[in-house]
Amino acid sequence: MINIILDFLKDNWIDIAVVLIFVFTLIYLWKKGKKQAVKDMIYYLVCKAEQEFGSKTGEIKYAAVVTWVYSMMPRILRFLFTKEEIGAYIEEAVEKLKQYLNSNSDINLLPYASEKLYQNK
Repeated sequence: MINIILDFLKDNWIDIAVVLIFVFTLIYLWKKGKKQAVKDMIYYLVCKAEQEFGSKTGEIKYAAVVTWVYSMMPRILRFLFTKEEIGAYIEEAVEKLKQYLNSNSDINLLPYASEKLYQNK
């Protein structure tokens, strides 16, 4: 049985290599195409965490965003994006949000009811 498999691999190694290269290329291109969608989803979740938890709660917000990302992300994408990549995308989204908030000082991410509560204090 093993000899049959080895003979098959010897006879068809070029075809197998071409198919593997093709499959990995398709996976890479698909991941590259989904990268922006994942970044957009993470940016939305970072904004949502900022609204829900407010400032000075970085670790809580980070944990919440990671949990939300993995609960929303399809299984296939979970295998294609590493935890390090997700963490880098979260940091990128946080910086993007900080820049946006610094350039637009009249923007308030707090919900209307919370905003009124804080203004009355």
